[in-house]
Amino acid sequence: MEVEHSLEDRIRIKAEVANALSDGRPVVALESTIIAHGMPYPENLATAKMLENVVRANGAVPATIAVLGGFLRIGLEEDELELLATEGQNMAKVSRRDLAAVISSGGNGATTVAGTIIACELSGIKVFATGGIGGVHRGAEHSFDESADLVELSRSSVCVVSAGVKSILDIPKTLERLETLGVSVVTLSADEFPAFYMRKSGKKSPRIAESEAEVARILSASRGLSLASGTLVAVPIPEQFEAKAVKLNQAIDRAIDEAEQNGITGAEITPFVLSKVAQYTGGEALATNRRLAENNAAVAARIAAEYCHCGSSSQANQGKLRARDGIVVIGATVLDIYTQPEETQNGMILGTSNPGTVRTSFGGVARNVAAALGWISELPVDLITAVGDDLIGSEAVSSLKHIGLPTGNVIRKPGFRTATYVAVHGQDGDMHVAVVDTSLYDSGPFFSVLRNGSVLRDSRYAIVDANLQVAELKLVAEQCLRYGVELMYEPTSVPKSTRMVRTGCLNAVSWMFPNEAEVVEMATAAAGRRVRSPHEGAEVLLNMGVSRVVITRGSKGADLCRKTEPRYIHFPAVKVSSSLKPLYPMGHFLRRLSFLLMVGRLRGL
Repeated sequence: MEVEHSLEDRIRIKAEVANALSDGRPVVALESTIIAHGMPYPENLATAKMLENVVRANGAVPATIAVLGGFLRIGLEEDELELLATEGQNMAKVSRRDLAAVISSGGNGATTVAGTIIACELSGIKVFATGGIGGVHRGAEHSFDESADLVELSRSSVCVVSAGVKSILDIPKTLERLETLGVSVVTLSADEFPAFYMRKSGKKSPRIAESEAEVARILSASRGLSLASGTLVAVPIPEQFEAKAVKLNQAIDRAIDEAEQNGITGAEITPFVLSKVAQYTGGEALATNRRLAENNAAVAARIAAEYCHCGSSSQANQGKLRARDGIVVIGATVLDIYTQPEETQNGMILGTSNPGTVRTSFGGVARNVAAALGWISELPVDLITAVGDDLIGSEAVSSLKHIGLPTGNVIRKPGFRTATYVAVHGQDGDMHVAVVDTSLYDSGPFFSVLRNGSVLRDSRYAIVDANLQVAELKLVAEQCLRYGVELMYEPTSVPKSTRMVRTGCLNAVSWMFPNEAEVVEMATAAAGRRVRSPHEGAEVLLNMGVSRVVITRGSKGADLCRKTEPRYIHFPAVKVSSSLKPLYPMGHFLRRLSFLLMVGRLRGL
């Protein structure tokens, strides 16, 4: 049988990097295009090792990023660095448009600046060092040629440290585009924006920071405001290594002319021009490239260290909960659209429009649970959720404020739609079919928050839904075990329910609330064989380490399954006032409110 792999299954984080991220220690990402496409062998391998050593020497953990064997590798071993260096031009260049194709084909590729930013966002790395970013190409008013690096910077909260924009590009136009895209541009200790090989471009810098600590404070403030856009830190190359302007500009002009004559465009133009510039300058440009990359790596490591220090002492720290011993709910916020046809003799007619009722409200498993807890719990409740950078997302945040839920941990994701759920219910009120768009949550939006252990460290309870990706759920489970947090899992749907099983951390789950179909699906995945009944499924999950399984059965109530006698206890459905239905018409909400009320009755069981 063919198995479909989701993106979180295709990410491999080196243990050293994962441990540093989990512990809140500084990590610096490094791209791999500079290894495969930026320099010849063996200079490229020597440069890759040198950059990692520089990051370590300045107090951070290096994480060179590439796609190898169909896996997005975050942090490479020495033999993997050598593979990148020796394969060189045979390696695909991996940007956003290429990532899925290279991974799905099991291929190898070197990540560009844009591709590396995506990896940083997925893994929670906040600082990334490179030589120079791409930008608007010369003559873009005719060719519309612009690097994907700029848009990717605007989509993420990553800090990219570079020697400005590659000098073969149109620097003034690039700065204009960065301003339009909302990317913060900061030059370190200089009035002018640098031009890669040269310290000055003739363009005044939009903002100046006098130290790495000042940059870290800017990053911390950006995170606290949930701006969800990147920061470009431009670092002028040290004066003693600066290239000679006249000779370099002549080489650049000659290389660009040659590219035009040979019809070279798109992703191929930058490596072509850079290689020609290195050739025409007698290797001087290549040596300068190594020096500026080394300087950028050192600066990035110091910024990452300062940022970690800011995060540990600032209220703007990502994911910081406001009250100890509270409840943190992590998962989806969704626009719910509820439809029900009018009661007629023939019932609902397929293939045509049916007159009926359409209601809209904001829901989502995590949001609904947090709302219910806000009504019935004496403990403070915090919601960690994500919405798109769209009108629905803005309305979703406003709705949270309206019902008294905190919004400091709502993640805004540029370029994504807020999740939406459309359900068609029959005249009896039971759901017949539903369609849901949760592509936002497929992007792994919670990584950056969950990497900070303080999200769960100060909580007594954590409730998580299956809209999180497997790697995100694994982080939650591991941290709950580490900090003694009682974890409750809501499987959400049959297709998503097995995500917690796939973490290998079922022993972290204190309470699980599947319906009858979900418990069978999870148990089948856990046991590796077909499970026939809900109670058999509960037994499998209990044997795998889950403390208690509550099988919700709609109007029939719920069955508590546990390891001690009596092993099964049936609870009738909790009666919920019909006055709540116009507010939260989705049956999902009533089911979850019921189990939360039930938990209050089960505390001694």
